[in-house]
Amino acid sequence: MFALSGNIAMKIFINSRAISGAWGGANSFLNALCHEFRRYGIKVTHDSNDEFDIALLNALVPDVNLELVQSIHARGIPIMHRKVGYETSGGEKMQRLVDGVVFGEKLQLDFTPYLKMSIFQSNYSRDVFLKSGYDGNYVVIWNGVNDKIFHPYVQHNLFGGTKLRLLFSKLQTLLKKRNHLRPFWNGNEPLKVIMSSWAKAKTKGFPTYKEIDKQLAGRNDIHMTYVGRMPDDMTFDHIHVCEPLPHPKLASLLREHHVILQLAEKETCSNALLEGISCGLPAIYLDSGSNKEIAGEYGVEFRGDFFDAIEEVKANYHFYVNRTLIHPYRISLAAQQYRAMVHQVYGFSFI
Repeated sequence: MFALSGNIAMKIFINSRAISGAWGGANSFLNALCHEFRRYGIKVTHDSNDEFDIALLNALVPDVNLELVQSIHARGIPIMHRKVGYETSGGEKMQRLVDGVVFGEKLQLDFTPYLKMSIFQSNYSRDVFLKSGYDGNYVVIWNGVNDKIFHPYVQHNLFGGTKLRLLFSKLQTLLKKRNHLRPFWNGNEPLKVIMSSWAKAKTKGFPTYKEIDKQLAGRNDIHMTYVGRMPDDMTFDHIHVCEPLPHPKLASLLREHHVILQLAEKETCSNALLEGISCGLPAIYLDSGSNKEIAGEYGVEFRGDFFDAIEEVKANYHFYVNRTLIHPYRISLAAQQYRAMVHQVYGFSFI
């Protein structure tokens, strides 16, 4: 066990892996959080057999199960668990009801006797688990995005060539005009709307997107883009489709658009919404799951008529844009809360 005094840094186990290319929201968030922890001087390991002071486990990915939780607990190591709802994700096995509780959530409830703390990504998620029988300690911490990638500013490449870019990367950061905001909708051009999702589930809004696609026939005042994975039987005639993109390219594409549309159901905490809002896009959102909790101050609710929502967001476009510019979902804010929780769970004050 590592001492937490003097010059010995705390060491935390997190079950995430650095993965390049396009990937889902949980992995994106955890990798950004790991980077922030290291910036604070907290060591991070991804090996459960390593020596570490505290564990932060995520969801029910293949390497997180009751056996792992019990084995870490048996070593006297405090455990925190970041919970995820499975009512609309994880496939039929995880979504099925067992004694009135979604099976994926029941598996997480089985961890309770061995945990010091659970983390809910939204008040909505907290309420779901409390109704399912969770009775342990908890905090609610919204996710955050890497604000070096997801931001509303134009970035300038001042130097060409790989070697030069590496050599002058720090200088480029200093010289970059971070106060140069991206272009926003000017009121005359077509309104560019974007949707994104890593998952293919129909509950991600696809049936409604298909209806909207039909309604776009003959209209040139709205341009729509979908980026991500889609159900195998889904095609669009009027919505442009992009394959999943690595985060820098995704962020650049978001900044080329004016509004983010999110009609997914029962989302625990939609990273697609966080990323779009962080790039300066007002949202049109379905009031389901945590969507309104996340986007309510930064856009308008979808109440069944897409074009009504479009007119509403147009009427208040710059009001919502200005709200997004406070960048409420940057990773540094979430990491501060995680850092405080880590030290609280371990049982000492951190200055």
